[in-house]
Amino acid sequence: SSRGGGGCGGAAAAAVAREALEDARRELRVVREAGAQREARLREERANLAAELAALRETMTAERSRLEGELEAANNHLAAVNRNVEEERERLQKRADEAANKSGACVIIPRPGCNAPTAAEAPEGRQPFLPSIQSLCFVAVQCCHCY
Repeated sequence: SSRGGGGCGGAAAAAVAREALEDARRELRVVREAGAQREARLREERANLAAELAALRETMTAERSRLEGELEAANNHLAAVNRNVEEERERLQKRADEAANKSGACVIIPRPGCNAPTAAEAPEGRQPFLPSIQSLCFVAVQCCHCY
């Protein structure tokens, strides 16, 4: 019969098929193991990057705090310098007033924020007394006071 005649050939083909199946399973195991190793490496790399990012954030926060402290100190210093300048200006103005009162002269002081040009004339009957500051002007010029 046609069934019995091919029995031996069928067994060989089945053996080859089983061997091919085993090879495929071994290959699949190798691929799976390689994939698992790659996943483990990627997880480790991700964890390292996360730790590095956290450290950078911490460093950045500390640096920001340090810079904010420096800025505050610089602003405080600048405010102190401005106070000293204002006190000195007031002191000089008082001295100029006293000198003018003694001499009867006209003391010329530009208003703060004015670029006062050197000016033309003193008020009638007064002699200008100029403090040792350049580019002052007389009372006729809008930017100035005459003391």
